[in-house]
Amino acid sequence: MFIDAPTGSGKTLIGELVRRAMHVDRTLYVCSDKTLQDQFIRDFPYAKSLKGRSNYPTQYGSTDVTCEDCTAAGPMDACMWCDNHGTCPYQTAKRAAATAELAVVNTSYLLTEANYVGR
Repeated sequence: MFIDAPTGSGKTLIGELVRRAMHVDRTLYVCSDKTLQDQFIRDFPYAKSLKGRSNYPTQYGSTDVTCEDCTAAGPMDACMWCDNHGTCPYQTAKRAAATAELAVVNTSYLLTEANYVGR
């Protein structure tokens, strides 16, 4: 389902009401930017949010080190900034969003995943 309506018309609420009325098992909500994504999570705290790697801190490292700085070459490889792939904050968020009833991503993230990363 796609909703095209003016700003402030309640697109998010309409979409969520339709999802519930149709008893849809899983839904991915895509919004234009991270600010709207954060607003979505405030409005629907049961939803899971997924952003790009640079938005997640690592388990170790200073505050300027993010999951974008991951040194792992693959899912079975170790990273110098996290204990293992399974406990990485970005990977944890990604698993939660992939299995959630309702998840939200931003357009930039969706296009990057779909066109380049593919995971």
